[in-house]
Amino acid sequence: MEQILVIDDHHEVLSITGRILERAGYYVFRASGADEGIDIYKHESVALVITDLKMPQKDGLAVIQELKEEDPNARIIAITGYEAEALDQAKELGAGHCFTKPLHMAYLINVVEEMLETEA
Repeated sequence: MEQILVIDDHHEVLSITGRILERAGYYVFRASGADEGIDIYKHESVALVITDLKMPQKDGLAVIQELKEEDPNARIIAITGYEAEALDQAKELGAGHCFTKPLHMAYLINVVEEMLETEA
């Protein structure tokens, strides 16, 4: 079973996204902040990360940069409900896909499946 890490400071988004991914057959780690998510990534076998870009203390761009430094092959999806231009920065840092909130869950699942099928 593939393991996915979802990082989002909004509890509702974290909960709903996690449940949808679990129903699709994935094991989901949930982190409510950047540092917690990075720590999980470093200690668990995570196949894909979905991270919010706008979070307190440390934003998702910093998460992407740190994960890519740790593992250049990290598969990352960036999401945001705020600054669409941040999505361009996320792509430049190595996010494989970027979405704006609200998420269309069926499309997200399709992208997750596609990303997990490709070689890291």
